[in-house]
Parts: sequence; C-alpha cells; structure tokens
Amino acid sequence: MSNLSKKYPRHKARPEDKVSKSPAPANSKPKGLNNIENMITPPTIKVEKEELSLASVPQHETIDTIDTTTGSDNLGTGQLRMWVGTLLEAKKQATMLVTTYKNTPNPDNDDKIKRRVQDVEAFLWWLDNEVEVHPGLRSPRGPVDQILGLLEKSNFIPKHITKWAGEILTRFEEDNWGAEVGQVSDSEIVMGEQEQAPELPRRAPAGPSSVPMARVASDSGTANVPIPPVNHPIWGERGIMHGLCMKRGKTKSYSLNPNYIDKKADAKVFGHNNLTPGDWWPMQKAALFHGAHGAPISGISGTPELGAYSIVTSGRSTTYGDMDEDHGDVLYYSGDQSTDNVNPTRVIMTSKRTQSLEKSMQTGRPVRVLRSSGGSSLFHPSVGIRYDGLYRVTERLQKFNKKGGMYYQFKLIRDPGQTPLKEICKNSPSKQQRLDEAKIRDGY
Repeated sequence: MSNLSKKYPRHKARPEDKVSKSPAPANSKPKGLNNIENMITPPTIKVEKEELSLASVPQHETIDTIDTTTGSDNLGTGQLRMWVGTLLEAKKQATMLVTTYKNTPNPDNDDKIKRRVQDVEAFLWWLDNEVEVHPGLRSPRGPVDQILGLLEKSNFIPKHITKWAGEILTRFEEDNWGAEVGQVSDSEIVMGEQEQAPELPRRAPAGPSSVPMARVASDSGTANVPIPPVNHPIWGERGIMHGLCMKRGKTKSYSLNPNYIDKKADAKVFGHNNLTPGDWWPMQKAALFHGAHGAPISGISGTPELGAYSIVTSGRSTTYGDMDEDHGDVLYYSGDQSTDNVNPTRVIMTSKRTQSLEKSMQTGRPVRVLRSSGGSSLFHPSVGIRYDGLYRVTERLQKFNKKGGMYYQFKLIRDPGQTPLKEICKNSPSKQQRLDEAKIRDGY
C-alpha cells in the first residue's frame, strides 16, 4: 500500500454529521442532524482532441478556473504527484494496471508497475476529493463508471485500490450520478463544443510565476507539483491559500493540497461551523477547505432530506443577475435550473439542491450565506468570497424567467444579533487580504 492510501484514507466510512451550536433567533425551529455528499462537477471533460461540454451544469456555480485536472499522490519531500490527465488517459492507466498485474510475475517488485499504481491512486484521489458527480462522467459520455468497475472487479491489483474504487462507485451510484428531475440526458450532451459554465467569477490572469512548469509524463496522466512551503506568506499555514496548491501548465489551476486533507473542515454542519461572519477567502475552493461551503463549484450545498447547509451568491452571475435580488439582510435566491423551464404553469425541474432549500424552509434551520466578488452590488466583496452569516429560508415565491417558464425563488432573512452586514462589508476583505490576493498568481 502506498503512502497516499495510508495518509489520506478518504475511501472509508464517513463520520456522523455534526450540528454547530450557534445562537438561534426567537421562534426558530430546532436544528437537526445532517448528511450530504460533497459534489464537484468538472465544467469540461477532455476527450481525445475534443472537449466534452457538459450541457447541464448545476446552477449557481462558481468556478475558480476552467480546469478539471487534479488529483494526488505523495512523492515525499518537496513535490506531490497529482492527476492532470484526461478521462481517457485514466481509463488507459487503469486497463494497463490490471493487465500488467495479471501478466507480470512479482508485480509488486516492478518499479514501472509501482509508478502506475501511484498514477491510478492519483486519479482516485482526484475523483474522491475534487469531483462533483455528474451524469457526463458516466457512459456513454464519460468512462468513469467503466474505470471504477474495472478496478473494483480485478482480482490481481492491490486490494486497497479495488476497495477504494468500489466505494467511490457506490457513492456515485447512490447519487444517481448527479441526475436530477428533468435533467438533460447523456445523449443530449454536446460533443466538440466548449460551452462556458453559467457562473464565472474572478479568474487568475496570465502572468509570471515562480512555480516551475509541472513535469508530465507523456502517458501517465500525472505531474509532479511543488508543495507550498509551510512558512510562505500566501500559501503557507498562515496564508490565505493554506490548504491549496497551484498547478502550472498551459494555465494556472488550484487544487486541494493532499498534505492537509486531514485538516479540511467538514462543511456538512448547520450553523456557523466555527466560522465568524466576515471571514474571507480568495476563492471558493479555499472556503471549501475551511468548511464554509460544501462544494468548490455548486452554489447550493445541501440535501433534500435535511436541508441546505450553505449557499453562494455570485456577484458576477450573468445567468441569474436578473433573477436573484440582494438587499443585504434580505436575499431572494432563485432555485436550481431556474433558467431552463419554459412551462408557464408549473415548475418541471426541481433539483436536489432546490429541494434542500425547500427543506430548510420547512425546518427553519439556518443556512450559511457566502457572497463572492463582482458586480455592482454594495454587499459583495471586491475580491474573493466572504461568509456573511446565518440566514433563514422564510418563503418560496413563484417567478417567471425570460422564456416565460415558472421557477422558484426563495426569500432568506438574516438572523439578528450578528455583526451588522454594513460593518462586514466595510472591513472584509481587509487591505492586507486584498494585497495578498493579488499575489496568488505569483505562486511559491
């Protein structure tokens, strides 16, 4: 068993969910326990020389970079082995691993096979930690179900890989591969066209960096990525990018740092979750690491059974700019897939994310609200993403989109007794945080 599977045993039973203890306003209903899967939907899946554009990207998404290539294996001092390949490369690696283990005497003593094991582990780590399940990952559009099935059923490869693959496959199948009511089927996903995701907040501009280019083996699908120094002012343990690392290739992209995955806070918690209104991060993936929001892409994190834990409202949304209304202490937030419906008499697409907001309205449990940068709103931060406190879903309204289709809009009211939003907007992000944010692209 490699260092990765020993040090980062994400492929095991998840602990029971927790409920954060935070002051509740008068007449509030009791809080409950929660249970949610972190879902990470890659906006684009590379297929050979074409790109698979996912036609049904979850609503209210924010994307730090257009990048789907992350994963991990620990190489020891100074570097991490991370997944930077396509899904077809992953399928090739998995197939070759099974074949070589079957046909090679004493495969555990073969250095080439050991490296292939590390490559497959890097892919599994990426799937387990940074991928939000989506129908586009499954056959016939994507080969992830085939890859996991192949690894799970093999009697030759290391047992920890078969177990890991099986548990990821089970989780994805339990989530029905992210399929929602009324969602576009796999056969309707467009091939060969690159479609921009609905929500695209601040992207890292091109510029110089001290990060060396990743060394990628031509057929491995992995790259050796430098580990951020622990004392780095931006990327170190006291920096704003703590818990993340940078990959530098044709574009810069950001990934969870496997060295700190055991420090990642659980976002499946109702209430403040040890956070303070006004807490700020440079990007949504950093908010994920600190337990503020349960996904690096989707803007609604929750479950239909228990409710929404958190939502992100984007200041740069071109899709929902005329559908969401932000009045600070009162927020009107449109449901998932609100732009898709054309039926003026009923809502025909109710996703699990929208159902989680409906459940929160029924239970009265608090919802963490985060605001990301952009737009002309006075309440959104100038850069990054900020936690603005607890809100309650009090009402569901029926609205109509530009196509004349009906959709649900939810009214959220901020809990009293918290730091005033006006004060938060004035002080967060701080001047130093803004200066540090501008240095992220310099690397480490």
